[in-house]
Amino acid sequence: MNLLKNRYYMLLGCFIVLLMGNNTSAGGESGSLLLLTDSVKSVGGSIEEWTLHTRERLEEEPNEAMHRLQSVLTEWQVTSSSTVNDKGYTLEYVQGTVHQRIQIVSSDTAGGVAYVLYSVTATDEEEIRNFLAKEFQSTYSRIFHRKPQVFTCIKGKFDDKLEEVLSNQLHKLLSSWKAEKKEAISEKNFYSLSIYSERFRSHLPLLEDEMNVQVGLRKKQRGPETNFVIGTPLITIEY
Repeated sequence: MNLLKNRYYMLLGCFIVLLMGNNTSAGGESGSLLLLTDSVKSVGGSIEEWTLHTRERLEEEPNEAMHRLQSVLTEWQVTSSSTVNDKGYTLEYVQGTVHQRIQIVSSDTAGGVAYVLYSVTATDEEEIRNFLAKEFQSTYSRIFHRKPQVFTCIKGKFDDKLEEVLSNQLHKLLSSWKAEKKEAISEKNFYSLSIYSERFRSHLPLLEDEMNVQVGLRKKQRGPETNFVIGTPLITIEY
C-alpha cells in the first residue's frame, strides 16, 4: 500500500506541474469527461460523481483577482481565510448538485506565489451534461488568462467482483479506447492501471513514455461490488 500511495503522490506532483504550464482546450477536456461517462455506462457501470479540476499561476495580486472574479461572477458566494503564512479567498456557486469552487491561494513561504484553482463536482448526470454544454466554457474563460489543462474524473461502482471486472468490464473499456497499457499495480483488493489512448486528447509524461487515462478499482469491504475511479489524464482525487 505504501508503494501505491507513493505512486499516487508522484502523479499528483506531475498534475500540479502540468497545470502550471500546459495549455489545452477546455471544451475538449469536458468532452473527455463525457467520453468516460458513456464508455463506463456502456459496460454497466454506475457513476456516482463527476469532477473537473484545473489551476493557473496568477499574474495579478490575489486581491485584484478576487475583485475581478467578483465583478463577473456576481452570484457567487465569497469567503476569505488567512493564517500566519497563507491567505486566500474562496468563491462558490451551487446549482442543484453542480458545485463550482474557485480558490485564490497565496503563500508567503513560497515567495508570494499565488494560484487560482477551479473545481467542479456533480452527482447528477443530466445536470453535469447541461452544465458542460451551456456554462463550463464561459465560466472557464472568465477565470483564466491562459488555457490551463483540465483534469477530469468519474467515480462509481460495478456490480461484479473485482476479478470479474478485470476480465469483463475493464477489458471492454480498454478495447473500446484502443488502449495501450503503460503501468499496472495489483494488490489483493485493489488494481490500478495507467494507459494511453488516442481517443483522449491530453497526456501526461511518464518516465520515457506517456499516459492519458488512469483507472483505479477497489473491492468493496462488503458485498460483491467493485468501486472505480477513472481519470484523464490521471486521477486527481485520492483512491
